[in-house]
Amino acid sequence: MAERKCGTCREPGHTRATCPQETEVGAVTITSVPVLDAFAGPAPIYTGSKPGPWFSAAFPGICEKGGEGFEAGDEVRADGEGGYECRDCVTDAEQPPVPTAWERPTAANVKMPESAPAADLFTAPAPVTIVAPAERDDDPLTNRYGYLIKDPRTGEYNRHKNGNVKPFTRTSTLVKAASNQAGITDWQQRNVVMGAVLRPDLVAQARGLNHEEHKDQLQAIARMLGEAAGSRSGSDAGTMFHTITEHLDAGTATLAQVPKEYRELARKYKAALDEAGFRVVPDMIEQAVFLGQYGGIGGQFDRVLFHEPTGTYVMADVKSGKSMDFGWSEIEAQEWVYATAYNEFGTWDHKAKVWHAPKYRVATDYGLVMHTPVKGPKAGQVSLLRTDLARGGRHAELCATVRAADSVRAKPVAWSAPDDWSAVGRPAERDWDREFSDVRSVREAGVLWQEAKVAGVDPMELNHLVQLAQSTLRAAGVSG
Repeated sequence: MAERKCGTCREPGHTRATCPQETEVGAVTITSVPVLDAFAGPAPIYTGSKPGPWFSAAFPGICEKGGEGFEAGDEVRADGEGGYECRDCVTDAEQPPVPTAWERPTAANVKMPESAPAADLFTAPAPVTIVAPAERDDDPLTNRYGYLIKDPRTGEYNRHKNGNVKPFTRTSTLVKAASNQAGITDWQQRNVVMGAVLRPDLVAQARGLNHEEHKDQLQAIARMLGEAAGSRSGSDAGTMFHTITEHLDAGTATLAQVPKEYRELARKYKAALDEAGFRVVPDMIEQAVFLGQYGGIGGQFDRVLFHEPTGTYVMADVKSGKSMDFGWSEIEAQEWVYATAYNEFGTWDHKAKVWHAPKYRVATDYGLVMHTPVKGPKAGQVSLLRTDLARGGRHAELCATVRAADSVRAKPVAWSAPDDWSAVGRPAERDWDREFSDVRSVREAGVLWQEAKVAGVDPMELNHLVQLAQSTLRAAGVSG
């Protein structure tokens, strides 16, 4: 067998790990893949003590296991000791399990649908022109009450007694049940006041209306006053940018097609994902899911991303609000619902009215938020934030408990005296002798004396109780 040589300089006597020369491919130095602190995971693939994943060699080298040379294009892997070994020199028993968390998505380690070839995993659809979301849908996925989807456990719609489709509760409705909404309520009230200053004509329309008979008219006026104060300007801009990211991530639009006012933010968005090692899975954008718990919950996630440094599929949301200082528990609970629901039932195809089984296994411990504010002090910045889905699951459980309690509504009943009034509503008789005999301080004795006096204890009996307390305190060595 040929003498083992260094895979870098081809000289005997040392390995690639101790080679004094720097290994380069063209002008690019080979280094380990950094993993951002926000997604701290296993060690980079080329620096562990165990063999790494198989890949196609970019240049010729020497197999550290068999001592034979290999050519560019041959299957090799890092041997965990600074060198490389080729597949021909490794027995079947030494092969790593497939799939492995470290491997990139390929036909060998990703469960693909039968109708789609493996090469299409990250292939984009044909380009389209970016437009704002349609205001009307003849076949809506949701209505004001929830999601109009079939229960994947039965294959049928949930229905009311009259036969109409009964929607499943929205994820957003569930996760708000245990949250303090005072902040958003106060903001809405301030906005209405600001709108009233700008639109006195709308205020005039409210004269003579009352809560009982004109609820809808008053709600409409309040909504228009809020809009007059700009309550929807940030929301509309955020919705537009959300749509832009959908097209960019699906490959149906390029940066050149993005409106100029959003183009720089879109460029930063794509750069942030690339730098962190994320790749968008095009067929996992804006997909509806179902959670079987809590009476059935419907939802629609933004993205599933593939995190290359850790080989993990991650649930992700695009958020364009001014700040992430509020509602974080709700966001984590939402992502927990989405990840858990997808792993269990897959996605709902609203056009075909069928469920598609899950193709990937999405992480349920952590998720991602891509914060892309379009208004406020952080406008134009992009931040990648990690969500704790275990904590989100606990918040979802709390919300479900609150909703269950709200569904059981107590009703008032007319007064009637209990049959045995003497046993109802009266405090239990107190054992004053025992209580005064158990005192441990002068202060406690004084408080107890006051309670007995207020309770109407006879003065002679009260004097007897005081003597009991004094005896107890003297026996305990308490003076005063």
